[in-house]
Amino acid sequence: MEKCTESTLNYTLSDFGDHYVITPRAYFDCKPGKARVALNREKGCVAIAPKLKPKIPKDQYACNTTKQIFGGIIYLPKKADLSKEIEIDYEGPVKQVMLIKVRKLSQLAGSA
Repeated sequence: MEKCTESTLNYTLSDFGDHYVITPRAYFDCKPGKARVALNREKGCVAIAPKLKPKIPKDQYACNTTKQIFGGIIYLPKKADLSKEIEIDYEGPVKQVMLIKVRKLSQLAGSA
């Protein structure tokens, strides 16, 4: 089984006591309906990908840009509650900033 510990998207992680908010810095459109987000409980990560793939084939992109343009993964903190569903919200004048809300484990929610 492949073991990976590196996220392939840039992001910010904010701690709000009982939950985390992850804001991905993706190189594709993350507006509502433009990106897919999936929680992988087994690996403890969130996969984010554009619904429409770029028109240029992967082998024609510069080195390391395919991970950013074709989507990627963000590994969640160890204190994240993987039994709960993630919540997705959007901010910005045209809802261009994706916010992924992840609950903390209940016994850790009080201590930030």
